[in-house]
Amino acid sequence: MFVNAIEKFPSKIYLKRSKSKILEIPKLISAVGKNLTIALFGLHALIGCDSGKVNPFNVVLKSEKFMAAFLKLGQELNVDNDVFEALQEYTCQLYSKGTKSSGVNQLRYDLFRSKEGKINSSQLPPSEDTLRLHTLRANYQAHLWRHCLEQIVEVSPLNNGWIQRGEGALSIAWMTLQPALETILKYLNCKCRKDCIPEKCECIISRMKYTDMCHSFSCGNDMGDADEADIFSFDDDGDDDYDSDANFY
Repeated sequence: MFVNAIEKFPSKIYLKRSKSKILEIPKLISAVGKNLTIALFGLHALIGCDSGKVNPFNVVLKSEKFMAAFLKLGQELNVDNDVFEALQEYTCQLYSKGTKSSGVNQLRYDLFRSKEGKINSSQLPPSEDTLRLHTLRANYQAHLWRHCLEQIVEVSPLNNGWIQRGEGALSIAWMTLQPALETILKYLNCKCRKDCIPEKCECIISRMKYTDMCHSFSCGNDMGDADEADIFSFDDDGDDDYDSDANFY
């Protein structure tokens, strides 16, 4: 944000990186290029923390298509289909470098099949449905960052990857579709022997209620008071009135 807002400041701006290293922001912009500094808005919003993100950063540098997509992310509150398709392809490269798959659903299937099903869900890319909602949230956040010097930015998170529950409480809209067919879901189970622990329970990590096949019957993993419609639906009726790792969904 600071790098992109430099034109609004009348004096030279410096950034102290360490006791002996001071960077002059205008020279930094000249070195990396204006387009890259703008693309950082969308890139940071989509993948999260900078630490450990060298590979995702380099993937963008090597592709004009990905660079163009991140340049557009946050410009407007709507995400064009060509931008989303480019981000789908970008996500595929993060999970399987050099893959020819450009769709996350196809790559999920290919990876699952190649490992004969012996693969943790965190090693799979998000579904297209989940990625689209995450992209809406990233676009919304990047839009706010682009307008960070404005006193009031009147944009609503509703219809931008969030839904409203109760009286004003916002929740992340994780998906609009069920993660699998109902006949499959009822046979899924975790291996918890006692109470399900959020950091370890596969059901909770996947935001699923316990099933009759689960080993633990008294953990109370009912996903709170949310019913199925709340979990798998996305509210399109909002008026006008934020996620870390390569697995960032």
